[in-house]
Amino acid sequence: MRTFIKSIVVILLLVSALIIVPPRVWVKNKKAKLTYDGRISESLKLFHGSDGRVMFMLPEQDLSGIFVYAPERGLWRCGVGSFIGLKLIALSKRNTSGCADDGSGVQMQPFTAEPQSLQFALHDVPVVVSWQAAPR
Repeated sequence: MRTFIKSIVVILLLVSALIIVPPRVWVKNKKAKLTYDGRISESLKLFHGSDGRVMFMLPEQDLSGIFVYAPERGLWRCGVGSFIGLKLIALSKRNTSGCADDGSGVQMQPFTAEPQSLQFALHDVPVVVSWQAAPR
């Protein structure tokens, strides 16, 4: 009987964790390209979140932040500490869309969002981030 109760408690804890964590999980997309100042590069780390959200890092162009696009909130540059990066996934620390949810980051204006690309300027240099459809 004790083993049964312990098993039920473990299952309930796992279900609770899965309810809390999934909106904060980001899955890596290996088919992303960056056009920075007219040059094409694949030195970009791009992750897909739920509800059309996209998170990306530009390690060669900007080490100061992580960019988050949420369709309902726009494009934001969050501090590096907003996310925990792993090899194939990333996790939002507090909010589902990082700093875009609480407005603690810098909103990037103007920008253009297409179904599989974002265009904006970084340090007055045109940037295009494009990707293939999110993995399913």
